Amino acid sequence: MRITIALPEDLALEVKHEAKRRGVSIATVARDALRQHLDATAAPTSIAIGASSGNPPMLRWRSIASTSRL
Repeated sequence: MRITIALPEDLALEVKHEAKRRGVSIATVARDALRQHLDATAAPTSIAIGASSGNPPMLRWRSIASTSRL
């Protein structure tokens, strides 16, 4: 899929220099940065809490998700 975005000049120059430094395309630098950011900020799909046996304590997902992005 092709997407066009507008970047501030300083950011565009940083991306261009990073692409040249790594020997890759500007698109590769943008994809890598977006993937890294999205992976780092994604909410976990499951949470394991507590001891190794028995039932883990019950937690409300909404309260955990709302505090994870402070």
